[in-house]
Order: sequence, then structure tokens, then C-alpha cells
Amino acid sequence: MKTIDIIRLFNTSLTIKRKYDRLINKCFALTKPNYDNQMLSYIYTKYEGTPGETYGLYDHTGAIGLVKHANQMHEFLMPNQREWATLHKIDVVDPLLENEDDQQDYELFLEQINTKLFTLLQAHDSNFNPELNSFLQDMAISTGVLYIGKGTKDKPFSKCKHIPLWEVSFLPDENNKARDVFWIKYTYVRNLKVKYKDNPSIIRQLNKYYDDFKHIKIMECFIRDEDKTTQYTIAGLDRGYITLETIEHKVSPIIVARLNANANDVYGTGEIMLAISLIERANKIKGFIAKQLNSDFLGIKIINKERITNINTYKQDGVLYIDGADTDPSKIIYNPPFDYLKIEEYLGLKEIQEQITEYLLFRDCLNSN
Repeated sequence: MKTIDIIRLFNTSLTIKRKYDRLINKCFALTKPNYDNQMLSYIYTKYEGTPGETYGLYDHTGAIGLVKHANQMHEFLMPNQREWATLHKIDVVDPLLENEDDQQDYELFLEQINTKLFTLLQAHDSNFNPELNSFLQDMAISTGVLYIGKGTKDKPFSKCKHIPLWEVSFLPDENNKARDVFWIKYTYVRNLKVKYKDNPSIIRQLNKYYDDFKHIKIMECFIRDEDKTTQYTIAGLDRGYITLETIEHKVSPIIVARLNANANDVYGTGEIMLAISLIERANKIKGFIAKQLNSDFLGIKIINKERITNINTYKQDGVLYIDGADTDPSKIIYNPPFDYLKIEEYLGLKEIQEQITEYLLFRDCLNSN
């Protein structure tokens, strides 16, 4: 496939993703303490683009519920200390097994491979389980994406990586499941020169950059056909895009999973997304209380209450003065401490938090698609 055709597919995938950006950004912002709304524009342009709406994270009920939900799903589907899958022989092997002894030997061989596989998978230095847990968290929000690259003999899962949802976009198949996956990364010119040092054509293009530490946009495009997935690695240079390499996979190294999805949506609707109105409500209540507790007018004497919004103020000995009106004792009004517990009770915060916790309890995900 030509580079220009792949770029057209990628741009179409961005058009689809933009419809979900606002909701996805809200879900991540209210459940991921380290999330920055600038990440939303990552796939479009590294340093430009319109970031999503900014949310201060005040209530952590959703964040805690997300982690618990993913942990429970992880333990149910793929428990860390158990062999949660078994290798079986396929039909094409049967003609090669001439007698019952061959059958038994082959079954024993599969058992040994299975045990070895999980020994490596669950080793203390394996990154599989941490990456899998992050993948499950994204799936609990909307859509999880996991890349399983080819590792080494001793560490076959060393290139297993969870891909954050803001780094990828999809094109759907006829069933609205992800068919083509576009993964955006950024690297330095220097790194590309080292990796492709034996390719004169690519090096000529890269030598046009005087700054070896200039950021280059890299697109890993996984285009699926009927019997294979082709991975195109494309670099976005100043004068256009060039294909750096092409790899064919019999089995795609990209796994895309959703817990729930509407019939016409390629992006999933996770439990967090379904509960986001409750999570946002709890966050607004806690945010309101936090702002009141940090107010300059909390627990101090206020001078000239009618002009409280006047910006000409100063503090002295714990008293807030406005425009020198302190000369008139009749205008001194005491502002009592803010009783946030009564406000929480009045606004029903505890009940909302309990609903969120109950909603995010993991129950069943065997129908994921």
C-alpha cells in the first residue's frame, strides 16, 4: 500500500476519533490523577492542537473504583500466580502423529511449553502483568490496546506494552470492531539515524536535519487484510511522510478490547464512561468545598460586606480589609467557618460515592468484544 493511501486512512480514523474526544478526556481526567488534558492532542500534533476541557480532580472515588475494577477483572480473567490458559494441538498436527505414543509425547510437550510460558510470563522481572493491568484500566474506561512485540528468548514478553488510548486511533470493520490501528509515537532524529544506518535512502532524508534531537512523528500503522496484518512504520518529516519499513504478521501484535460498545461505535463504552455523570457530580461537590475552604473570607472578619468583590484588599493580623472601611465598626461582619460536612450531607455526596463504588464493582466481562 502506498504511503499516501495509508495517511488518508489515518486521517479518516482521526475524524472518527474526534467525535469521542470530549467524553474520553472527561473520563480520563476524573479517574487518572496523573492525566494531563494536553495528552488529548497527542495523536494530532505533539505540541499544537486544541486540548480538552480541564478538570481539577477533587474527589478520588472514581479513580479508586477504576483501579479496583481493573484489579478484580485481572484476578478473575488472568490471575497472576495461575496458568489461566492452556495450549492445545490443532487439527493439522494429527496426520503427523502416527500412533498413540506420538499423541502422548506431543501432549506432554505442550504441557511443558505451557508451564515454561507462564513461568516467563509471571517472572518477577516480567512487565506483562503491569502492562496488562493498565490495558484493563483503559478497557474499563473505553477501549484497551495492548502491543505484544517479539522479545528475546529469555524474555519473550519484554516488548509487551499497554498503549494509552490517546496515542491510537482506529478504523472499524463491518461489525464496528477495530480493523486498522494507528499508533503515534515521537522519537529523535538521532535514534532513527542509528536504527536505519544501513539504509542510505532514509539516512539522506534524515541528514537534512541539523538538529539530531529534533522530534520526529512516527506512525505504526497496522492494516489488516483477510489473512494477515501489515505493519507500516511511517515517519512524518518536514517535507512529507516516508515509509521506513514494512512487516507482515500472520497474527496481529495489537490487541484491541472493549467491555461494551454501542452498535455503531468503534470505541467502547466502559463502566467508567457509564458512571461518569455520578463521578463528575461527586467531583464538583468536592471541588466546591475545596474552593470554600481555601477562600480568603473563611473564618475572618470582613469589612464592608457589600463591597466584598472589590479587588483592593489587604490582610493584617488575620483580618481582611477592603478600601480602608475598617474605620467604621458597624461594617465589621464575622464570617463563620465553612461547615463542609453539612454541605456534603445536604448535597448527598456520600450517597453518590456509594453509588459509584457499587457501580464499579467488577461482575462479568466474559461478553467483552
